[in-house]
Amino acid sequence: MNLFHNTTGELGQILKEYNEINGNQNRRVMDIFLKKGEAMTPMEVMNEYNSMFKKVPLTSIRRAMTDLTKEGRLIKTDKTKIEALGKRNFMWVANSNFKNSKNSLI
Repeated sequence: MNLFHNTTGELGQILKEYNEINGNQNRRVMDIFLKKGEAMTPMEVMNEYNSMFKKVPLTSIRRAMTDLTKEGRLIKTDKTKIEALGKRNFMWVANSNFKNSKNSLI
């Protein structure tokens, strides 16, 4: 499975490394949801992530959450929270069917 959204046409070892990095980010984001046990916005997840690991931009967190939602590991709720710039952001929760992650990084 390609975890890196290859919009730059990367090949070979570089593409392999990018996929590995994104796989780690996905596992870490999932672990944050499991650890917190509550609905969170992408910005809240980013703040948690960046307090524990090398800092990543919000777009990386959103990509990971999109991937995890497509896999059925996260569920986008209808709840929102007002955050930066007074804008509402949707909240996600861990899908209880995936609570026993074998690849936990936290």
